[in-house]
Amino acid sequence: MMLADTKDVEPDLIRRGSHDTAAAAEQAAQLLKSPAPPSAIFAASDTQAIGVLAAADRLGVAVPGQLSLVGFDDIESAAFLGLSTVRQPLARSGTEGAQRLCALLRGKRVRPLRQELPIELMARGSSARASQSS
Repeated sequence: MMLADTKDVEPDLIRRGSHDTAAAAEQAAQLLKSPAPPSAIFAASDTQAIGVLAAADRLGVAVPGQLSLVGFDDIESAAFLGLSTVRQPLARSGTEGAQRLCALLRGKRVRPLRQELPIELMARGSSARASQSS
């Protein structure tokens, strides 16, 4: 995923790593222990977001009181945990990918090269509305 405008993004707030829960918890703990911790985190997967939840809990950071959190995928456990997340059509995405791969393997051209599928924000208990500052 690409950010539309990165000029206002602080590079020190971006973490890259594997999608496992433990790695995400470690990286989130580093962010949350920093002198100016973030008030919101967007995780690239719900699995990573679960790691962020674990780190926040371990450090006594209230979610969503002190930290809003949004994951990506809307896996089954996201609803159970009250995790706000971005839902993507996983079955449709898999079908589209398989069809495109099969077409390429048969030597056919795939058009369009990029295809956008619909996504939906599932607002749950891990995120709060942004406060209005004057």
